[in-house]
Amino acid sequence: SFLVSAEAVDRLDAQQKPYVSTEAKQCLRLHYPETVSSSQLQELERTWQSLENAILAEDGMDPVTGKTWMEQIDLDSWVQKYLMEEVFGNYDGGYLSQFFYRDGTGKIHAGPVWDYDNTMGLPSHWQLRFPNMLYANRYAVQEGVYTPWFHALYQKEPFYARMVFLYRNTMLPLLEEYLYGHIAHCSERIAEAAERDRIRWDTGDADFSQQAASLQKYLEERTAFLNAIWIEGMPYHTVKVDNADHSQYGYFAVFPGQTLTALKEIEESDAGAFLGWYDAGTGKPVCLSEPVTADMAICARRRQDISLMGLMGRLPVIILGILFSVFAGIGCYRSRKQAGAGRER
Repeated sequence: SFLVSAEAVDRLDAQQKPYVSTEAKQCLRLHYPETVSSSQLQELERTWQSLENAILAEDGMDPVTGKTWMEQIDLDSWVQKYLMEEVFGNYDGGYLSQFFYRDGTGKIHAGPVWDYDNTMGLPSHWQLRFPNMLYANRYAVQEGVYTPWFHALYQKEPFYARMVFLYRNTMLPLLEEYLYGHIAHCSERIAEAAERDRIRWDTGDADFSQQAASLQKYLEERTAFLNAIWIEGMPYHTVKVDNADHSQYGYFAVFPGQTLTALKEIEESDAGAFLGWYDAGTGKPVCLSEPVTADMAICARRRQDISLMGLMGRLPVIILGILFSVFAGIGCYRSRKQAGAGRER
């Protein structure tokens, strides 16, 4: 038995926590057992590598052990975990604070759920503003930072079919119950407490009723979008967006004929430095008002920061450049001087 969580490797190294990593650079922190030998860690690593091999294999089988991904996981728990990430728009879905455990059944379960502070349209990250964003079904969150497991499972028919079934018959009825009654009821009950909390901690939050309305609106739009792709089966194009601000990539699901004009919101918020959107493959400018007709990847471009802070950030490079120029000049001067002395002799 074990309990692990997928985390960022730099955090684990800084915290000096025991972890294993896979060939796809998935790092899993060990929470239980609390003490473990090197041989046990190696065995844990082999377990996860076998599962990863099977998940990423086209035929769903680990070529080393011969085990399939369905033999190794508890399917419903993985499907439910995927739904939690995708339905509620978890910014770290499939990436950070993703817990898994193995119990007496011998299969690896997904869960428990944890760390949902950046979800449901919270304006802490630009991606969370858009209801048609993909969060768990993505291959990478940044350059060199991969999240391939749920992305690969989504392509496999048994996983997808079970996901649609559980969404339609279990999660969607609960969502509708909350959307059309429960959110309003809970908001009314905690409104006074929320106002006291805002005053006590000087949070600067907007009016609580506005926040509740914003949550309601986001979940309504999010549910409508997911119903369209999972229940109605509407096809869509995936647009990977690199905002060039060191944040995670955004993955838009865009229906055929729709545009990317929603991204103008980002342009307007950064108008002073924003230059435009460009095709990540060809480098050509992208017109946001043109219909999307295929999967694509685009990236933002901004003016170079010429402020004092920008110069300070590049100061080491500038100093090295100056020193190189000085030493090069001294070398040239000495060479000319020696050449002149040779001619005099």
